[in-house]
Amino acid sequence: MLSKDECKKATTKWKDTIKKWQKEKATVKEINKEFSIVQKKEILQNLWELVAADGVINHYEENLFFKIAELIKIKRSQANQIKQSNY
Repeated sequence: MLSKDECKKATTKWKDTIKKWQKEKATVKEINKEFSIVQKKEILQNLWELVAADGVINHYEENLFFKIAELIKIKRSQANQIKQSNY
């Protein structure tokens, strides 16, 4: 479980990522076209850090994580690896 400070950092990091996407007006289609596999995995890693930040993994959050992985064409096995390495 993350400390309150670590939770705040994870949330800030995710908000910064969202702002960057909004600035670039990135859509799933654009992400799939323009982002490398490494960049997509980094997105998922940041997302999982946010999901796990409060120490409680809600099944809706976990399902959303896997849905985003599917949308950005990251295999479920790779998404599971990201999840396990950051759990």
